[in-house]
Amino acid sequence: ARPVRADRSLTPHEIVLRIRSAIAAEAVLARDAGVASEADIDAALWLGAVHPEGPFAWLRRHDPTISA
Repeated sequence: ARPVRADRSLTPHEIVLRIRSAIAAEAVLARDAGVASEADIDAALWLGAVHPEGPFAWLRRHDPTISA
């Protein structure tokens, strides 16, 4: 994949949102493939990768209308 060049620098908040969105999307794919439950994926990233919260918790908090 080719890198996407922005016309301007992203803010730290925008960078975090972009990365967390990618992690959340991968978490949904893993859940749908039967790799692990939402709770297990959240726990793995929260405890194992020292994320402040798991991707499904983030999705529910970030936009409650999202069907995680």
